[in-house]
Amino acid sequence: MLIAYASCAACVKAEMKTAMADDHGAKLPPELVARIRKQADALCLPYEKIANLSPEMQVAVLSLTVGRKIGLDPSYAVDAFLAALAHAENKRVVSLETPAFQLKMIKMKTPDETVESVKATLDEIESGRVLDMIKRLSQAWAHSDYTVMDNFDDWCDCLSTKVERDEEKRMLDMRNPGMAERIDALHKSGKVVFAAVGSAHMFGPKGLPMLLRKRGYTVKRVPLHGLTVKSANKAMLDDTDTDSGDGEDDAAQHKHVPGKDEVRAAGRAADRP
Repeated sequence: MLIAYASCAACVKAEMKTAMADDHGAKLPPELVARIRKQADALCLPYEKIANLSPEMQVAVLSLTVGRKIGLDPSYAVDAFLAALAHAENKRVVSLETPAFQLKMIKMKTPDETVESVKATLDEIESGRVLDMIKRLSQAWAHSDYTVMDNFDDWCDCLSTKVERDEEKRMLDMRNPGMAERIDALHKSGKVVFAAVGSAHMFGPKGLPMLLRKRGYTVKRVPLHGLTVKSANKAMLDDTDTDSGDGEDDAAQHKHVPGKDEVRAAGRAADRP
């Protein structure tokens, strides 16, 4: 997800442009470049718009843009909506990560790994598996299907190689501790915090809920079906209900910390002045 700083949007764009540039010299074979061009054309995405990005970012953009086929355009992603809503409400918007750090996590360690990753991603796009995954994930998100998300590694068919496993580790396991630390710091500053991250950061033993529990927070999963603003506020502020949604009831859930015990985790945090 791409973060917009409230103080200097132009600075963020400049940082992102620098970070997205190819800095390890990986050059794709002509056949892979041709495949990228073909997919960009099929998605009505001018190749020139992504040509200066690193190879990893090029196929990442293509993967996201595939969602247009089922009405999910990344241009209307929730990140921009939340930032705009927070600004409209005069909330201070801060980032849990810098764009440079996020984009660094996308890049492979070596040119050979870059070629392998790009080829694998193009295979997934061309076979239709990327679109199938987007459909399943979007449906799980829309229906608050916790089970599908919690078992992602079992059905995604996306961890069969070392490169793929290392990539997931960088994108999730290596980022979550820093996010948890940042959310914790925002709470301890005495602010009421609303934080938002991608759903993949919310599951498993190294997910944000578990990391925040280890820091002493009570973390509850609030079902969204039939939820109203009034019932949501009640659910989030009712300290007597400590059901985490996973059947666990550990001591950390009952430890009080400064600020609200309920934590809604995410990649951007908007707090009230």
